[in-house]
Amino acid sequence: QRLGPEGQLLLSGILVTQIDETQAAYEGIIFAPPVIAEGWVLLHGRRS
Repeated sequence: QRLGPEGQLLLSGILVTQIDETQAAYEGIIFAPPVIAEGWVLLHGRRS
């Protein structure tokens, strides 16, 4: 609700096993493919 139209969201410190659950929690956000390094994930999304 605080992210404006076309706003961007970056989420880090997420485990690979949490990708689907985390993305599902952010309704209305379109996520790019996750960046994965050593079992950790960076998610980048944009409000649709």
